[in-house]
Amino acid sequence: MQTLNSNNPNIAQIHNAIAADYYTKDDYTNALESYKKGLLIFTEAYGEDHPNVAMCLNNMGFIYQDEEKYSDALDIYKSLAQYDQALEYLNLLLEISKKSLHPQHPEIAITLENISLAYERKDEMSEALFYITQAATIFRHSLPPTHSRVIEIEQSIQHISSKQK
Repeated sequence: MQTLNSNNPNIAQIHNAIAADYYTKDDYTNALESYKKGLLIFTEAYGEDHPNVAMCLNNMGFIYQDEEKYSDALDIYKSLAQYDQALEYLNLLLEISKKSLHPQHPEIAITLENISLAYERKDEMSEALFYITQAATIFRHSLPPTHSRVIEIEQSIQHISSKQK
């Protein structure tokens, strides 16, 4: 059996998976801690301009939004101006996730939500609405209607719909 170095990008992927699990349970403190660990490894392994770094930052931005730390979220989103590159990676991640996970898995919903956010930032509201609606379907299926994630995603749908031209 081979042991992975703690700076191996596969370890960062594990940190991200753990963070996503914490996030779906509204445990933002542990989610943020895990995303930061993954971010550090990805940054050391690939540099700051890699899609995995963008994905970590994007997910951290969601946490800051959920915690109503909007200035922290804004700082992260400003650093993520490479939306096309992020979308390329997120679509690849979505494709892989759909092959390896249950269709209603929260990780798929989070990826769809991230894709939606990237399109929203590019001012492509019809695409943003398409992906956020898919994410909402998964969250509605896997979480109770009163769960904060379901409520937040419904608000996101309304927000994006209001911005559509």
